[in-house]
Amino acid sequence: MNVNIIIDPEYIISNLKKDTDILRVAHLFLTLKNKSNIIIIQDKNKDIIKQIQKKFASCEFESGETQRARVFMFEIYKGTNNLDFVTQVEFNNDLDKFIDNMQDNYPFDIIITNKIQDQNKNVKTFKVEEADKISELLEEKSKKHYVSNNKNTINLNNDKKNKTKVLNFEQYKDILFKTFWCSNEITLIAKEFYDAYKGKNSDLNMSEYKLGFKYLLECLEPICSIHKKKVNILLITGEKHRYKERVNKKDTDFLKSYLESINNNFLFNIKVIKWDAGTERHTGLAHGRKIYSDYGGFDTEYAPYEFYKKDQKKNEYYFKDTAFTWMDKKNSFEWSKIGPILQET
Repeated sequence: MNVNIIIDPEYIISNLKKDTDILRVAHLFLTLKNKSNIIIIQDKNKDIIKQIQKKFASCEFESGETQRARVFMFEIYKGTNNLDFVTQVEFNNDLDKFIDNMQDNYPFDIIITNKIQDQNKNVKTFKVEEADKISELLEEKSKKHYVSNNKNTINLNNDKKNKTKVLNFEQYKDILFKTFWCSNEITLIAKEFYDAYKGKNSDLNMSEYKLGFKYLLECLEPICSIHKKKVNILLITGEKHRYKERVNKKDTDFLKSYLESINNNFLFNIKVIKWDAGTERHTGLAHGRKIYSDYGGFDTEYAPYEFYKKDQKKNEYYFKDTAFTWMDKKNSFEWSKIGPILQET
């Protein structure tokens, strides 16, 4: 999952005097550079990074680490590596006020500073010399997590011998927002979506998916307020080669209207591709269950909208357990390589 970071420029600059402290600052920024699940929060005018970059450039001490750190700072300032996001909040050389204004509109998890203590359990503060602790936290956030509302499963968190991390669905909702809040386009990949609609259990499948999409889109809906426009949702699904003739525009148009009926605060685009399992002779993929954007995302155990199961005897729906693992978009299998587009909205 993404971890959102605020940096205190005055504190960083105060550590750019002695050679050993300069190296610590360089180590901190290179630690961040080597992690894909971070979002460095910039103020509206990029003053925070600008101040640090300017002071760092004037340091006479040089090493390979400082040179690489300087390049990384420039990349952040230019916004060329999808590891930062420019907010609409002005800094005005007042960290406390900046944080107060941030709390009203944007999520953040870490503050790198020596001035503010941990304000609550959801926001942690770190000093320059604690770069390794930040690295450990980011590594932990990139591991596989399970999601369940089952009390016995959740209690696995209390087993010190068991390293399993279990979240409930309310916590997962928060993680989805904090991971994708920077994104104006989010991609969902699940081979089975089209097949579930066309299959013999279509009514059951689509009723379960409806609740799942309702949950997912409610998690993501606040993103539209941040960007002040509708966020694009690209849904990639597939059909096997032997059934490709049954793919038609009428169905994809219906599925688009189906999604819009659940939540019309998004712009939906559906692409049905020829999708077979990969073999020694043919390119393909198993199910490819993912949700991601330019800021990374998750490999998911079930389809990224599949959260509910129906008890047909009681006519009740309940959450079904799932899991997710951090996915760096740069290292993912590009969906366009699976097969050609058969139909799209």
